[in-house]
Amino acid sequence: MRLLLACVAILASAIFSSGPARADVVINEIFYHAPDDLNDLQWVELYNPTDAPVDLAGWSLGKAIGAYTFPAGTTIPAHGYVITAKDPALFKKHYPGQAALGPWPKRLSHSGAQIDLTDAAGKVIDRARYKDAAPWPVAADGYSASLERISPAAPGDEPANWQASPMPARAPKPAGTPGKANAAYAPALPPIIRSVTGSPEDPAPNRVIRVEAVLAPGQAVKSVTVLYHVLTDGVPGPERPIPMTLQPASATRPVPLATAPAKPAATTAGITYVALIPAQKAGTLVRYRVAAVAQAGDLTRYVPAETDLRPTFSAYVHEPWEPAAIPYALIIRPKSAAPPAQNAKATFFPGDTTPTPPGGVNERHPPRGSSAFVFVDEKTRKARVFDYVNIVPRDGDRGYKIHLHKDAQLKGQSAVEIIYEGSERFLLHEHFAYDVYRRAGNAAPLSEFVRLFVDGRPVGYHLMIEQPNREFLRRNHVDPRGDLYKIRWQGNGVVGQHDKRTNIATGHDKLIKLVEQLERTKGEAQWKVIQDNFDVGQVATYFAVNMILSHWDGYFNNHFVYQKAKDGRWQMYPWDQDKTWGFHDGLGPTDIFWDMPPIFGSELDTGQIGGPWWRRGGYFSRPLLANPQFRPIFLSRVRELLTKVYSPEIYNPLLDATVPRLEEDVRMRAKLNGQNADEAVKQLKTNVECLKSHLAKRREFLLGQAEIKALPPTTAPAKKP
Repeated sequence: MRLLLACVAILASAIFSSGPARADVVINEIFYHAPDDLNDLQWVELYNPTDAPVDLAGWSLGKAIGAYTFPAGTTIPAHGYVITAKDPALFKKHYPGQAALGPWPKRLSHSGAQIDLTDAAGKVIDRARYKDAAPWPVAADGYSASLERISPAAPGDEPANWQASPMPARAPKPAGTPGKANAAYAPALPPIIRSVTGSPEDPAPNRVIRVEAVLAPGQAVKSVTVLYHVLTDGVPGPERPIPMTLQPASATRPVPLATAPAKPAATTAGITYVALIPAQKAGTLVRYRVAAVAQAGDLTRYVPAETDLRPTFSAYVHEPWEPAAIPYALIIRPKSAAPPAQNAKATFFPGDTTPTPPGGVNERHPPRGSSAFVFVDEKTRKARVFDYVNIVPRDGDRGYKIHLHKDAQLKGQSAVEIIYEGSERFLLHEHFAYDVYRRAGNAAPLSEFVRLFVDGRPVGYHLMIEQPNREFLRRNHVDPRGDLYKIRWQGNGVVGQHDKRTNIATGHDKLIKLVEQLERTKGEAQWKVIQDNFDVGQVATYFAVNMILSHWDGYFNNHFVYQKAKDGRWQMYPWDQDKTWGFHDGLGPTDIFWDMPPIFGSELDTGQIGGPWWRRGGYFSRPLLANPQFRPIFLSRVRELLTKVYSPEIYNPLLDATVPRLEEDVRMRAKLNGQNADEAVKQLKTNVECLKSHLAKRREFLLGQAEIKALPPTTAPAKKP
């Protein structure tokens, strides 16, 4: 594993040579991205490190916040603080007992900004920069933490002079240290560690891990140390120190610090220190960090910092991976947890949360988890470790929810579910349903089968599914600033059924207004509402795929709706697709449900359809699918997709290829559960034939419907995979 933390871009020898002159007042703390979409909860703290008060009248903070000017009479006391906020009332609500000046004309950017503090004469007194990615602390980017300045004596535009504040141990909430000393405070800047690397990337049981730390040149250090601990069989061990040795530019092996030359070789590339972490047994998670102690003042720098999202680097020790047709997925959870610690004695941190309650929602989890997730690509057999993530059991022993960090994603995914529920047939339905949506041009979660191990124990293959969230929107090139809702069958009414996932502080008013407009209009007036408020082609595609897949559970339930921020139009995304491809709850294991009529889900269905699968349409499907102008668009899309996408030419080869791809894992799962492996493979083949049967019967049924037959013919051939 090659882990790089670029802590600085400036040589230590030049660290004080540019930027504003040192000031009496400094920008001391920045809270630019609150959790829970509290977009107006932003604040900046100033600190006066001198023994005399300073008059701030006429001073201003730069255009990053809209050039806020401090009013007459504003004074910052000696060794005191002044806070200014985007919304002072909102600040006071979340930080009782504190007060802030303001408001600001505009918000700080979540991606990064430069903030200048200027005096009444327009002279730049101090300057701070930040970004939402390394080398700045990512924990401040919506994970609850603020950015704390380490030393008032060092520049505010230097990344190494900022650290995340301590984060809450449980659910996210606005944190930071407004109005008091920073938790990261130091009188001078600790030694700058420019990078840390560990190799090999995938350590074998007989291999040591070589840790290399590069310090910026020109620094006097007392010691550089690797601190490591291991998680073996779920049990964390004590943190152990290993002194690092100086590596001169011409040396081929480390030189002990005590015997190093008085003037070690140093260039602009920095000075390198090396240590070897002992070999560990297979199945061990090694967590390590580097500490550098200054010669003067015993000031210590930890990399990673103890308040980072990942307070250590991590490596998973393993035997060579056996060849497999699907990826490996490993869940590693500590067997115990300790209170959060922000000191050198910390060995690991609490996190995760309780299982989702049956029929309920529990999406709250700590900003930093205690578990690790390891993903092994089946082609390269390279492991990637995602550490300090939240792994939450789904209720009923139906799998796990895994919340990754936004700066360490898996193929563009920041949250996934790993599931095995109902039957193997359901997994096939879910996986191939999302494929149909994507081929139809509708954004849908990624999914893939994985060979799952939990705490070292094989549990058989599962399906890994991407969770729709802001990263899902970004991956699909959709502006992520809008309102995303998950539709739940358990809720009552518009608000109860729509679980808001983004911008939760703004409520459901826009959604309620739209539903009311749809309900009180008909015909042309309703069509105008639809045109003004919906991405018509996208929503028609969503409903068309549901119709093609006989998804009786996708109109009232099991989807996401999203209102785009820029034009206010609504889109729909699929979720929970196990009841697609010809299955409903009243069927036997090999029965095929293929005759769901085209009026299903619309106001045209007044309940005469009947059947154990029937349910009323949803708030969007009922009016849209019955609207005389929208309905032909929807039916035309159904026919087009039956011709171009949902065809034997495309899906029969894909389905046939599933049997050899999953056969080995089907046998493994059967043996783990005490079942006959040959019978399990036979069932897999039967399940695949069920999907192929639905494909044929559903196409024949829909293409024979009078409404669809009356449409202009589609002659374009289906595209082969």
